[in-house]
Amino acid sequence: MALCTNVCIDLVVPASEVLKSFLKVEGVSHEDRVYLGSTADVASAFLHHANTGSAGERSCAPDVMTTLLGFANASPNARHYLGGNAALMGKRMAAMGVKVVLGGRIGPRARDLLPSSVNPAAPLSDTDDVHLILEYGKGEAFPGGSSDGSPRANRFIVTSGVPSEAADSVLETVSSSKGVGALVLSGLHALENLEETSRKSTLESMASTLATRSPMNLPVHVELASTATHAYSLLVARTIFPHASSLGFNEGELASLYEALGGIYINKGGNPANRGELAGTVPRVASVSYALRFIFREFPSLTRLHFHALPYHILAHKVPIGKKTHTPWSSNPGGSVAAGALACALQACDVSSPSAVTNASTFTTLCPSKLGVADGEIGSGLSSVRKLTLENPVASWVWALDDTFEVHFHTAPVPICANPTKTVGLGDTVSASALATDIEA
Repeated sequence: MALCTNVCIDLVVPASEVLKSFLKVEGVSHEDRVYLGSTADVASAFLHHANTGSAGERSCAPDVMTTLLGFANASPNARHYLGGNAALMGKRMAAMGVKVVLGGRIGPRARDLLPSSVNPAAPLSDTDDVHLILEYGKGEAFPGGSSDGSPRANRFIVTSGVPSEAADSVLETVSSSKGVGALVLSGLHALENLEETSRKSTLESMASTLATRSPMNLPVHVELASTATHAYSLLVARTIFPHASSLGFNEGELASLYEALGGIYINKGGNPANRGELAGTVPRVASVSYALRFIFREFPSLTRLHFHALPYHILAHKVPIGKKTHTPWSSNPGGSVAAGALACALQACDVSSPSAVTNASTFTTLCPSKLGVADGEIGSGLSSVRKLTLENPVASWVWALDDTFEVHFHTAPVPICANPTKTVGLGDTVSASALATDIEA
């Protein structure tokens, strides 16, 4: 696999130890912020996400980052890890025995934390980028936030600056990708804070580079992350997705993408009735299926979509009618979606044995044992029920897309770690594990 563009060092610290001085100041609200120009902006954006337990990432002013890092580094609970979607996915794939080429700005500390088998696409940088990871637990309450506390454990990420070399990173990675199975593009959310003209030109430069990979028949997977505006989500979709084969996203990212593309909420014909059916604590399977099918219709180049939420994951393949698979994806997508769900659970609890997920004191689940699935457009879109059992933990169904293609859906429940030791990077582990096992050998 060839991956780009974001590589960094994650400084992970309990959110309360960094934000306790900022949550009570004047100007703090529960409203999201596109850019964090002050500590009050940081507190407001954090509360916006923590109140719903949703993951978020925003860029802040350099002087604000300096202040935050001062508090973070003073914490006795501060921890340093390898970070960045591309780096974490590459590390996971390398552990699975996959050949990995990694593009992006790789500093000395990041290089030391990467497996020696990972090959940088460009010379190393003299310094590391640092991202601040503010973690919080389920039920944890904050001044000015919900009195009930957060509905789940999660994290809020603060970065400083934008990857001005992102377009060059894609070019370097594509140029170094001979012999790999796919190109993975991540970190596009970090460009949102660029001035509008620069943002557009950078994405267009990336798209131009991606177009050159066609003679190599190299599938492109785009891993999404949290964005602040629908306008930017739409710009990424219209510029980059026509050159992609596969997308990966969580429940919040799916809802934002669906809305940005013009998807509507209406209790008719299988449509999601409201945002909560896509991004709630337990997203409605039929509504998620509808939204995935909607995205396939918007972008004909896409043949694979991977949705990952806390209760369950769904892997969807667009397949010619009458066929079982679509090159380059594997003929066992059920195994691929299960691999991602299992990897997420094991990493969250920092355990290595797959059998550990049967321990009820360590793991639980939010996934219903009976799933109402959408595979038709009559009435509510619920035409059948799939059951999940220990013997058959993956459910599958088919929904016609048009006269030529149909969508094959596969879902697996996620064993949820009761006391997670780490929340950051789980989505990258999920996507990397599923993608690596889903690429046809």
